[in-house]
Amino acid sequence: EGLLKLYLCEPGGGLEECNFCVGGRQKMTILDKLKGLLNGSKNGLCVQNVTAATLELLQNEERKENDKQIDLWLIRAGEEALQLKCLKSVDKDSIQNLVL
Repeated sequence: EGLLKLYLCEPGGGLEECNFCVGGRQKMTILDKLKGLLNGSKNGLCVQNVTAATLELLQNEERKENDKQIDLWLIRAGEEALQLKCLKSVDKDSIQNLVL
């Protein structure tokens, strides 16, 4: 097809095509939140959805004391190029000012 696709590969060999991917200790928490937001949104993963899911993760009571920041990678497949953006050390204060 000539389209770029994103796949999540588990260590056990499972492979799943997805619109987004999450890694790290709290990945199931944020993955569930993103799936819920995507299913309830007409526009897919818009800025508000990414912001809400990231903020929920950062405010999660189960996070370890030293897990105050995350790196947020955004991947967009354009017609002629792949666009990558990494927002380093996002915390619960800076997520409110997120501009994608």
